[in-house]
Amino acid sequence: MRSTYSKIHEMDALQIYRLILDGSVEKFPRGFWKRTEAKQDAAILTRYLIEEILMWSDEELKEKLRFIVLKEYKLSGMVEKVFNYSIFNLVNNAYPDKFRPWELSKVENNYWNENTCMEALKWLFEEKLKWSIDEIKNNLTGEIFIENKLNGMFSKIFNGSPYEVVNFVYPNQIKPWELKQVPNNYWNSNTTKEAIDWLLEQKLHQEKVKKITRKVFVENRLDGMIQKMFSGSVKRANVNINVDREAESQIKEFKNN
Repeated sequence: MRSTYSKIHEMDALQIYRLILDGSVEKFPRGFWKRTEAKQDAAILTRYLIEEILMWSDEELKEKLRFIVLKEYKLSGMVEKVFNYSIFNLVNNAYPDKFRPWELSKVENNYWNENTCMEALKWLFEEKLKWSIDEIKNNLTGEIFIENKLNGMFSKIFNGSPYEVVNFVYPNQIKPWELKQVPNNYWNSNTTKEAIDWLLEQKLHQEKVKKITRKVFVENRLDGMIQKMFSGSVKRANVNINVDREAESQIKEFKNN
């Protein structure tokens, strides 16, 4: 043991680490992780642990790597002194730009802000899923955020609302009712009027229409509005639309006169 300690300063990081793992040496020499080569050595040991000892795939690394694992394999001092306890910085040092912070098992405290949210959502929609705006409309649900390890951000920053997410990334490009999931308690008299105005003017390109069929409401994702605001009755919806439009027409006529 004494002979081993006397030669330890002549050894490289991997040789020392192997001695620590087999119990021949208790820990890395004092000041080892303050050297200029510390990050380079940390990368070597991180890759050795992941690839040679644990033999993890990329997906297993994302799922399983935690501080407790590093502590078990005698690298807690390394992550503390070199990376200030940041698991992501440790991983990124060993595998530059290969993983995103949110892909790991736990996102670091206070990670989410306007910039990191935008980065993560652009990555999700444009790089990973490669969705167009129409594909976002047709496919986006809360499950997508769970599947892509963004549920913490989704719940904490966007209150679990797909529409808040979409409007943050692509402002004013999508209406709430165009998404697969409309926000809870969304429908009221004001949002109903907004949706009907949008349907008539932007989709049907008419200020007035005698009758809108159920098919048109469904195609434009307004069947939920019909159910909620008109008890599922397309007839009641049409009566309401015509009454409102007639009232608006009379008001305009009165103002013009």
